[in-house]
Amino acid sequence: GVVVANPYIIEFIRNRFPVLKVYVSTLSNVNSLDKAIFYQGMGCEGLHLPEYINRDFKLLKELKKAVTCDISLTVNLCCLLQCPMRDYHANFISHSGESLDRGCYVDYSLMKCTQLKLLHTVELLKATWIRPEDLAAYEAIGIDTFKISGRVEQLPWILRAIEAYSKRSYNGPLNDLLSGLEDIDPFGAFPYKIDNPNLNGFLKFFTEEKCSLNCDSCGYCQQWVEKAIKPIENQQDYQKRLEHTLNTFTSGNFRAPMARK
Repeated sequence: GVVVANPYIIEFIRNRFPVLKVYVSTLSNVNSLDKAIFYQGMGCEGLHLPEYINRDFKLLKELKKAVTCDISLTVNLCCLLQCPMRDYHANFISHSGESLDRGCYVDYSLMKCTQLKLLHTVELLKATWIRPEDLAAYEAIGIDTFKISGRVEQLPWILRAIEAYSKRSYNGPLNDLLSGLEDIDPFGAFPYKIDNPNLNGFLKFFTEEKCSLNCDSCGYCQQWVEKAIKPIENQQDYQKRLEHTLNTFTSGNFRAPMARK
């Protein structure tokens, strides 16, 4: 089977290679009933939903009722909620091979995202990851297919994530399982830890459909910051190094050797 984001390619595959199963990529942003029905009508066997709707239980229930194809959720991305850089970042990564070959890879989105999490640690909790302990809440509404991000990670990291989600339990920091928080080159691990055991009960607010995405007037996630977010090293030094790199990128001072043809 294949995972595809382009509707034209989906229809092409359906006509030329009908033996292949087709899943719709998270990058297709299937975040409404109309989109889900559209892709199911194209003959797709499954939908990888965008991670930013993971806690919209009202929508997830409606999607589950609206389509018969498989629904899959990505469990361990630590992207900003409703990230304004999401589509740009994905497009950038898809072309990163050429940048790496030429020695001029500049991941602005990752640097900016990390900076915002440093300045506003509540973003770590607003990010719509799913804890291993909370898979049952999704299975209860009929969603039982889950995708683990981390294809670029080393084997021990991947096995650790698989084991945690298979056992539906993890006693260490959630950072150990999330893509985008560990070993951010060249700065190292993120200087705050998400204390997973202290997050028991956090999801209930969302399963009861109380989240309106009006974060400024809500404050629910902020209430959990002191309980679940713990500093582990000098945040100021980390932030200074990160800001220096961002300033280098955005001021035009970044230089990299171009590969010779």
